[in-house]
Amino acid sequence: MRSAGQCLALLVFVATVLLGSGCGSYADEPLTFEQIATGTGAASFEDVCCGSANADRQPGTPDATLATQYGSGPYWIRFTSPATPGVLALTAIVDVAELYIRDPVTGTVRISASGDTLPVSVRDLIEPRLAFILDERDAGAELYMRVVQPTRLSVRFERYELDALVTQERRILAMRLFFIGAIVMIGLFNLVLSVTSRDATFLFNGMTILCLVLLDLYLSGLGAAYIWGAAPWLSNPLLVVAIAGPVIFASGFFRLFLRNPGDRQFWRDRAFVILPVLAALTILMLVALPYWQLQAVSLLLGFLALLHFLAVCLYGVWMREIRSMVLLAPLTLAVIPGMVLVALQKIAGFELGLMENHVLEMTLALEALLFSVALAYRLRLAEKERLASHLKLAAHNKSARKMLLDTIDAERSRISSALHETAGHGFLAITSRIAKMSRSTDLPPATRNELMEIADLSQVLVGELRHISHELHLGALDHLGLARAIELLLERMEAAGMASAFERGNLDEAKLSRAQQVHLFRIVQEVLINVAKHSRASAVEVGLNIDNGSVIVSVRDDGDGFKTDDANRTAGLGMTLIGERADALGASWTVKSTAAGTVFDLQCPLAGGMQGSEKRAEDGSAG
Repeated sequence: MRSAGQCLALLVFVATVLLGSGCGSYADEPLTFEQIATGTGAASFEDVCCGSANADRQPGTPDATLATQYGSGPYWIRFTSPATPGVLALTAIVDVAELYIRDPVTGTVRISASGDTLPVSVRDLIEPRLAFILDERDAGAELYMRVVQPTRLSVRFERYELDALVTQERRILAMRLFFIGAIVMIGLFNLVLSVTSRDATFLFNGMTILCLVLLDLYLSGLGAAYIWGAAPWLSNPLLVVAIAGPVIFASGFFRLFLRNPGDRQFWRDRAFVILPVLAALTILMLVALPYWQLQAVSLLLGFLALLHFLAVCLYGVWMREIRSMVLLAPLTLAVIPGMVLVALQKIAGFELGLMENHVLEMTLALEALLFSVALAYRLRLAEKERLASHLKLAAHNKSARKMLLDTIDAERSRISSALHETAGHGFLAITSRIAKMSRSTDLPPATRNELMEIADLSQVLVGELRHISHELHLGALDHLGLARAIELLLERMEAAGMASAFERGNLDEAKLSRAQQVHLFRIVQEVLINVAKHSRASAVEVGLNIDNGSVIVSVRDDGDGFKTDDANRTAGLGMTLIGERADALGASWTVKSTAAGTVFDLQCPLAGGMQGSEKRAEDGSAG
């Protein structure tokens, strides 16, 4: 956004310098005329100049501006002053302008023609403006002009010295090229961004800008003079495209810009589709209808689209939508003022001083920059929304993990109860009955021995069920506390033949919440299970301490360490649950292994919180 603002400041500065360096009018004098005839009734110059209808015509009040109307013409005018050497130029581009220079003495007539629907080769001067050269032989001659322009337009006529006109046109051309080049670069930059970012909003903005550039090329005369001059039949169809195109692309731009992420019920979508469809149909109807009718329809659609954009943005501002606030600025600062100024100049015939020759380019440049700045802000807004969505997802994942761990603990308690109260009691009853049967004297000795072996095996299974039930249940933690529950885990490991040691340090269990105690106990339990199953260690040491507001947990063994073929074990269920519980605690943890054994360290803040786990395993995976 900062770079776009700097570009805007540079553009305004250069425009001010160029405007102050001679882009005003070099006209010697405006030419007045009287309108002789309008419509097909005056079929030829002879009818207008010398026919009976002309003889009966009463002189009218001289005019300075010719106002053409939709569907009317051609217009015949006679200039009130005789010809003098120089250049007669029009201030607007018309379809056809034919200048008839009549010698009042001999009655001979010389005809010059120009216009954007005529080949550029027929012009006296190949300049963006329509101009006719009057030389010495034309001094004192009568001047008539036939103008064909079936759309609403205001045209003035001015006299120039040839050198002054050429000088002025070169300066105007330089400034126009500067503005158009800047606008085209902004448009192309948006098209490139649409490809790199895969965001169609930039595509619609770039195409809107390029359509407006096409409109400027038509209205300024640059297109008919230098681009499609050899194919003048393209001129008026391109005008319809230049007016209807922004309705199509700007609607897509506003629609995508204003849509919030995940908004599937965007109520304004239908309104953003109707006008573009009508504009596209208008362009297609060029094959069947006169262009001036389609131009009128395109202008109406453009006006309705502007009202629609403004209404949507105002509603969004009322609803406190930041996107609508962003788009309202270029609408009110550039688009609406620009359309008003162009309409006043081209239709109402207002003179705009230093801006006379460049009002459209300046407003287009301002529009392109402001909308590009709006898009830059939209990118920042989208990044903020993406970050907010990421944080929301992280919070959701944290909640889901907590629910998962709570569910696992609840399910463990249920299974523990089921094993102890159902399966355990059932196996115990079976064991008692088998033992009783083995003492019966009615059975053969071999059968009694077999039953005794079955009873012993069943007794072992009852013991295993009790052991599993105790591991799953949190009874020791609930009744004895965290430190004593961990000591019981180590006592079971000693009973299995592994030396153990427990260092409690200055642990104050009252500072730990119930959830923290559960997670810490399960983490230590899972690590000790891994040590018993995989490390082949002869001794294990557990430390539990509080230091600088954090709980420090460490488990060390003298086992074999990680093996190369155990690389996948870190992704096992046990280590996964350790990571999930560490995340729930907001803890960081590490696992380091050497040939001398394995060290597991965990640091957990007393206050808890979501900090994410930092798991680093070296030399393999957990054993």
